[in-house]
Parts: sequence; structure tokens; C-alpha cells
Amino acid sequence: MRTDALVLAALTGFAAAQNPVDRKAHEAFERAEKAVADSKYSAAWKLYRQLARKYPQTAWGKIAALRTEPTAYLGWGVLQENGDSTNRVDVVVMGDGYALDDQNEFEDVAKSVVDVFRRQKLLGEYLTYHNFVRVNLTSKDQGVTGFGRTKETAIGGYIAGKVQGQVGVDVGKAKGWLDQLDHHDGYAIAIVKAGSSGTGGGGIAAVGGRADETLVHEWGHAFGGLSDEYSTFTGHRGSPRNTVNVSTTDDLAKVPWQHFIAAGYPGVGAYRGADGRIKGAYKPTSGQCRMASGGNFCPVCREQMVLQIYRRVDPIDAHEPATVPEKDAALPVDRDRKFEVTVMQPDTHDLEVRFHVLPEAAAIRVTGDARLADRRQRGKLQPIADKGTDGSYLGHGRHSLTIGPRELEPGRYQVVCRVRDDAQPNGQARPWVLRDELDLLASERVWWIDVPPR
Repeated sequence: MRTDALVLAALTGFAAAQNPVDRKAHEAFERAEKAVADSKYSAAWKLYRQLARKYPQTAWGKIAALRTEPTAYLGWGVLQENGDSTNRVDVVVMGDGYALDDQNEFEDVAKSVVDVFRRQKLLGEYLTYHNFVRVNLTSKDQGVTGFGRTKETAIGGYIAGKVQGQVGVDVGKAKGWLDQLDHHDGYAIAIVKAGSSGTGGGGIAAVGGRADETLVHEWGHAFGGLSDEYSTFTGHRGSPRNTVNVSTTDDLAKVPWQHFIAAGYPGVGAYRGADGRIKGAYKPTSGQCRMASGGNFCPVCREQMVLQIYRRVDPIDAHEPATVPEKDAALPVDRDRKFEVTVMQPDTHDLEVRFHVLPEAAAIRVTGDARLADRRQRGKLQPIADKGTDGSYLGHGRHSLTIGPRELEPGRYQVVCRVRDDAQPNGQARPWVLRDELDLLASERVWWIDVPPR
């Protein structure tokens, strides 16, 4: 697939040396992109076509020509933005089998994805941890490849299995369209115009039409890496294997969710029939999970989904001043110093925030505050014996601690802010996460300070 990103890569340093023709072409291109963002799809297509004809030798004209092909990337727009993309799960919704005249229809379905997340118990609790973007793709043909016919569509939709209406897409093509965006996390929901069921995996959830329950199920596959918990045969899958929520044994001491068994979690055991087979595979509950036919995720899948969210999202969304991880660069406390963090906000519960002021002798190892593509790379946080203080709440997720020059004995200290999600929404008798081996639900910011002699 030839992508606009490849063309744009050749423009490095171009902006500084634009000639008048290039500048006008660029301005025309930006008008077309804005039209897509504003849902003016036919107008955008016409602007691209005019640009391609008027400035065919410019990079912008070449990109515009690509965008007016029968099957093409048209542009993108925001469905719902909840914060900085580098600290959110970016959910990209793209359509397959939608012609230029169908883009408003696709947008209506794309908007409904946000509502599906909001209504679902787990995804709704962490809705603000997500951003939602639509990618508008035009397809030459409607329908899907299968039953002896071949269709030219943007993401290669096809009949995927023995279940009537089940569709899949070309994951490679979907990821190619993702790369048109400046930033993404590798996850997309592909809405196939034909079909009613779907598939999921490799970060891509394919859904036939508007099928809300199917969407959540396939998102469980694509984002959570979860397996099917139903026993209905939908095609040959090879030998059964252990996954987060499927076991090849009913020995409660050996199932992957043994920590739920040890905790005596009600309803969790080993129930026969999972992974599209009646024998040889076991699931954690008797069928109440969304990965089977239930309405919500079972406790085991729910824990995995929360952990997956926190692989991408840091509980601390912002902080000030800039952290000071090296003691030799300690901030002088010759006046009042305020340390502030802004934390993520689930729908019905608050994160725990604690500030610790540690003498140099009790300082902890600093893990850093860089935004990581996968927060598992950071590792566990070092335990702190000091109970700390919750500081002052300033509203809108902002918490602060102010330290004055007379509050501490002269010397060097480490100010540590720890934030943790207990993952226990209002009305829940038990936490949604029982095992967090890498402290993904926790984060910290560290500042070294110097209190001068009085």
C-alpha cells in the first residue's frame, strides 16, 4: 500500500524553503483536510481533485491525487478527545465498503462507538482514558469478498467464518491506514458495511455494521488479547492453549487465573467449553462473560482489560514543576515550593494520591516520568514505608503539596508523589484487579530539594 505518510516523509525541511507554488498547494491541501475534519466529504474530495489537477508536480498535489482514487484515504476527524494522545488509548474507527457518498453514514456509526464504550460497565468507567478518532476511507465497492466474488474495499473485508454474517479484514491494510495518522497506538475498530458479526486480533477489531455487543467482544480480542469463552464451533482453531481467560486444564491450582481461585472470588472456577470447542478448553465462569454471551466482562477478563489500559495510560496525567530526578540538581527551598500533579479521573471513583518527603538517607530509586509506549518497561515501584500525606485537592484532578523553608530541618530531601488506582468503582464489593505484578495501576513523580541552613 502506498501511503501519504511516505510522501510526507520526503518533505522534511521543505517548509523552510517553500516556493510560492508549493505554499499555495499546501494551503489548498490544508483546506481539503479541514473539510474532512468538518464532515464536508464531497467538498473535500472536490478540493483534493482541484489541487491534484492544478499542482500535479507538488508533493501536496501528488497526495491529493492519491486521496481521490476510487479506494483511498480521505482524511480524519475527532469523535471525542479526552486528553493528550500520548497518555490515552487512541481508538481509531475506520470504515470498509463505504463510498464517498456513504461517509456521513459511516460517521454516524463511528460516533456510536463512543456511546458503546460509555454504556459498557468497564469501558465506561475508564472512558476518559480513551480518545476516539474517525479515519475516513473510500471504497470502490460495497460488500465483502466471499461466496465466489471479489470486492475492492479499503480494508479488504471478507467472509470470515461459518457464523452467518461474520466478517474479517486485512489487518495489514488496516495498520497501513493507521500509519496515515501522526500518532496512534496500533488499535482500530473497522466497521464493515456488510455483515453483522465480526473478528478481532492483532489490535484490529472488525465488526459487521452496527453491532454493539459484537463490538465490545471484538475489542476484547483486539485490545485485551482475550480468547473466546463460548463453545460454539466457528472454524478450526488448532490445538487448545492456555491464555489469560482460557485453560487447557480444569485443575484449579494450574489455571491461568489461579490467583482468583486463591482469593475465593465468587463464581470463578474452571468451566468446560471455551475457545470454540466443547472439550479440552475451560473458562473462568459459567458463561456470563462478554467473551461468551454475557453482557459484561467476567472478573478475569475485566482485570486483563484494566491492566491493558494502564499499559498505555499513566495515572499521572501532568505535573509541575518539572521533575528533578538527580539530587545534584536539587531545587532550593528558600521560599515556598508547590509540587502539583494532575491525575486521571475514572467515572465513579478517585485515584489515591500521597506525597512523601523523604530524607536523603531514605531516598528511593527513581523510575523516571517518560511516556512509555508500554508501561511494563518501567518495572515495579520501590516500596515506601512513610505513610505520607494526601496534600491539597485543587479540583479537576489536581493535587498539590507546598513545602516552606521552615517546615524541614536543613538538608537534602526527596519529594515523591505516588498515585494509585485501587480499581474499585463505586458499588463494587471487590477490586477489579487482584494481581498487578508490575504496579501498572500506580505511578510516581520525584523532585529533589535542598533546605538551606536557617
